[in-house]
Amino acid sequence: MRRLKFLGNRRVEVVEADVPRPSPGEVLVRIRASALCGSEMEAFRSDREQAGNPGHEMVGEVADACGNESLTEGQRVAIHAVTSCGYCYWCQRGYELYCENLRGISNGHSEYVAAPARHCLPLPDDIDWDTGLMVGGDTQGVSYHAATRVGVKANDTAVAMGAGPVGLGHVLLLSFWGLRVAVVDMVPYRLKLAEKLGAEITINASEADVLAELRKMDDGRGLDFAFDCVGRPETLQVSMRAVRPRGTVVIIGERGETPIYPSRDIIHSELAIYGSWYFLRRDFYEMIGLVRRGLRSADMITHHYPLEQAQEAYDLMDAAQCGKIVFQI
Repeated sequence: MRRLKFLGNRRVEVVEADVPRPSPGEVLVRIRASALCGSEMEAFRSDREQAGNPGHEMVGEVADACGNESLTEGQRVAIHAVTSCGYCYWCQRGYELYCENLRGISNGHSEYVAAPARHCLPLPDDIDWDTGLMVGGDTQGVSYHAATRVGVKANDTAVAMGAGPVGLGHVLLLSFWGLRVAVVDMVPYRLKLAEKLGAEITINASEADVLAELRKMDDGRGLDFAFDCVGRPETLQVSMRAVRPRGTVVIIGERGETPIYPSRDIIHSELAIYGSWYFLRRDFYEMIGLVRRGLRSADMITHHYPLEQAQEAYDLMDAAQCGKIVFQI
């Protein structure tokens, strides 16, 4: 089968590899489309060669159900790539993201992937591959999980720090729900795309005073929510200062340690700070419902490539001149 391989130093190529052999409880999936995730860029930029690729957003058809009665051959599925065991303390209580046997699926930029049957989510016939890939992968799933954790509602105000794929997912979802949304980034291409997806205000952090621009949106009182999709010290500091007293900051981006001074940053403004990571399998079905009510998740996709043009795709992502990129396999 064809599979993408990371060679190190920003180089990728398509290689031939053996079709994976599913373990007990797994099925074999013929991948039809996969999406490039920003989290893959660290491996892309590394000088180290990898055996395969870190792709983990994928949709396809069950090629071999391997005796699993919950799925049938030919069935369309989205693969939930953070897998849980289903029987540990946390799984039994519905908190599968804390599973004691948590693992991930990689090598998604391949013709075939072996995946646990319980993490192959049936994709309804009325949901196309692109949409299934967005709601079954990080882009819309992460934003949905974060937003539903904190109870956003129509007419609330919010800022997304960062207009990468996850930040764009927040813009699209929150504006769909009727929130007034601002987005902060330093890349004009991404800010323009965020505006197209529903952002009321776009702020280039390299050119403007971010807090001053945000104050124009909230009459100086502060926003209801800030979603930090970057996770750098400077973005978290801006997020905490952007929200009103008793406002909410949600941290999604993971970019190192950040100093927080509880008295100044949290206590006296009674600020609520949440961490949010990935999304649950049940979130997928709730997002399908939103798509049927008009959420256009596939609008975040700006480029499609065959696997053989992966080098061009990663170079484009590296230059931050794209939204979501999809490989058609």
